[in-house]
Amino acid sequence: MHKLCLVGLISLNDPPRATTAFAVDKCRTAGIKVIMVTGDQPATAGAIAAKVNIITKPELEYNYLINDLKMDPREAWIKSQSIVIHGDLLA
Repeated sequence: MHKLCLVGLISLNDPPRATTAFAVDKCRTAGIKVIMVTGDQPATAGAIAAKVNIITKPELEYNYLINDLKMDPREAWIKSQSIVIHGDLLA
């Protein structure tokens, strides 16, 4: 990889459908627990989940409580209302 020249950059935005948040809310009203599985990185997955109302209170997401607010993991587990889990941790 020598003598390469950068000729440009591209940005991709693939927003969720406009009706997704409504569908998530409708499922919740019907008693369905909504879970999202994606190949995105955790930060992207969390942002999308918040955008479509799967995570309704991002300030109560488990990793946010631990990493940003420096909360004890046990206390964070009790207070959290959502969690973003990387697939590697599911094994």
